[in-house]
Parts: sequence; C-alpha cells; structure tokens
Amino acid sequence: MVNIKKSYQDLITNEELFWQRTKEYLQERGIVFIDGLQALKECLENGKQPYPISWDDHTNAIGHRAIAELVLSKINEYRILEKSN
Repeated sequence: MVNIKKSYQDLITNEELFWQRTKEYLQERGIVFIDGLQALKECLENGKQPYPISWDDHTNAIGHRAIAELVLSKINEYRILEKSN
C-alpha cells in the first residue's frame, strides 16, 4: 500500500470535489467544457509522461500536445469554426 501524506490526500480529495462541482454547474447550464484528464491518462498508459518529474504540476510539451489535440477534436466535433462564419 502506498503511504500518502494526509495533506496531499486532502489536496487530491478537494481537487476532485471542486472539479465534480464545476462539471455539475456547467452541465446544469448547458455549457460545453472539455475535460483533459482522459487525454493525459492515455499519455501515461502509452508510456509518455505528460508532466515534468518535479513539483511543478503543470503539463509539459507532451501534455500540451495531448490537450491541444483534444481541443481540436472538440472544435471539429462541434463544428465551432464552421458556425463562426
């Protein structure tokens, strides 16, 4: 079993709760949003590290690309650029 400090576990729990409430808020109002978590998980599953190995919790170039590709796919799926013309 992995020993995770309580403060870190609290941070994870709070982040999950915040994102859950944010998604509920957006969904209730019909606001489209993009959740990049799955794209980042897929990077890890494919042996690619989307975060630097450090305390910096921002994505690196691999993570940026994964999120950018996801955003582009949603732009195409919702035909966003076509609607703006």
